[in-house]
Amino acid sequence: MSRLGRFASALLGFTLIGLATANGQGNCQNDTQYPSGAITPDAGGAVTTISTCNFEAEYSQVTGILAGVT
Repeated sequence: MSRLGRFASALLGFTLIGLATANGQGNCQNDTQYPSGAITPDAGGAVTTISTCNFEAEYSQVTGILAGVT
């Protein structure tokens, strides 16, 4: 890759990082847990509903997830 190509790639990368918002960066900053208790998925693989209605400032805690299980 030419020097100009490397410069253009770096410039594009820095521009995209600079335009990213805090909302798209992970690190859950929500204040309220809903539902109030942790949710444990079904060990048999059945669909587990976490919540049917959540607001933007809420988060849900999911525990007991087994590695390799679909």
